Amino acid sequence: MNLSLAVALVISVFLNIFQLAQLKSNNRKNANWEESTKRPLNPFAAILWTYFAIIILLMLAALVTVIIQLNE
Repeated sequence: MNLSLAVALVISVFLNIFQLAQLKSNNRKNANWEESTKRPLNPFAAILWTYFAIIILLMLAALVTVIIQLNE
């Protein structure tokens, strides 16, 4: 059970990092649009960045906890 949880956490962390990379790519396109129009395109970008950062940190903490428990 613990090993499958560790595998699930690793996969989840990588998927969230991939999702964060996609968001960053979209933000570059949005920044180009902002420069040409001088209007912000996405007012909730800070909330999304914070959400992804918190989720990734929590999953990494859970992964470390599972690895420590597996070593006992």
